[in-house]
Amino acid sequence: MKNRKIIILACLLASAFLTIGCAKSGSPEKSAAQPESAAGQTEAVQNASKEIDSHIKISVGRHIFYATLEHNDTAKALVEKLPLSVTMTELNGNEKYYRFSSPLPSADTNPGQIRTGEIMLFNGDYIVMFYKDFPTNYRYTKIGQIENTDGLPEALGSGNAAVTIERDSP
Repeated sequence: MKNRKIIILACLLASAFLTIGCAKSGSPEKSAAQPESAAGQTEAVQNASKEIDSHIKISVGRHIFYATLEHNDTAKALVEKLPLSVTMTELNGNEKYYRFSSPLPSADTNPGQIRTGEIMLFNGDYIVMFYKDFPTNYRYTKIGQIENTDGLPEALGSGNAAVTIERDSP
């Protein structure tokens, strides 16, 4: 009888250890997989959000251009204002500009050289699209770059231009 109690007690203890051991070995795998999966989903959503917010579509008449935005506060502030349909004013035979009613965040620097297709902020409240290369002494905050500038000077024309800027939907 005494041996029988010892055997039963030993079986109960062995069963308890096996149950605890199985539960512990199974739990970490599940809990490790769940945060990793959730983190992966969160990262994918953030990357998709960055992709959507880092591209804009610019329409000038029947011409459509796409631009890649900088990762800065100025570009973020511009995206918050989209969609925009504005008349951009001609200046100097190389650029079009539009003045916002309130300033955007800026971090002006002198680029030294302007390139066709650059989109810049001047003086905190002027968005400028350049359609010709030229040297400059002025200070700007870069907002973005039009990806393919073929036909940009012709689309913008020699006078003021009606321009629509919107998010580039995938």
